[in-house]
Amino acid sequence: MLGVQSAGNRRRGQFRENSFYLVHLILVRSTPHLWFRILPVDGQNDDISVATGVEWRHLLPLLTKCGLLRSNETSIVTNFHCNHTSWDEMAKSFSSHFKMEITCIRSSHSHRTYFYCIGKPLYKNPIIQGQVIGSKQVRSRKNPPRMLMNLVRKATENVIVR
Repeated sequence: MLGVQSAGNRRRGQFRENSFYLVHLILVRSTPHLWFRILPVDGQNDDISVATGVEWRHLLPLLTKCGLLRSNETSIVTNFHCNHTSWDEMAKSFSSHFKMEITCIRSSHSHRTYFYCIGKPLYKNPIIQGQVIGSKQVRSRKNPPRMLMNLVRKATENVIVR
């Protein structure tokens, strides 16, 4: 209460901060100037995994651990949602190094879909980008640096995402 933290809280805060920094390192590797979907959609080739070259199975626990994604569990399935406030915080942390933009698209009868872009976007929004180039033409990043992937694996081992 009086500015004193237990060692457990301090470690948990440090853990989140380290995860946040690791996500920052991953996002910097994104293909610049294009919009990428934060949550993947089956059959689409325009998400964060394509942009960074890091597989979704490694990104999901990391994004959840640092609070960029929230889960909503039902008896059948776990749904994930973007924590817009945390993504805005992430974008602000980029401001001294790179520009990062976050946007949300909501078409009729659908949930919100969040996108991010590193650098100045070539297209005003993801819908226009999709109309011009289509998601099939976005080239996937391959083979992130081994050191980065080792950090990602270490940070996400033993993490159960619910």
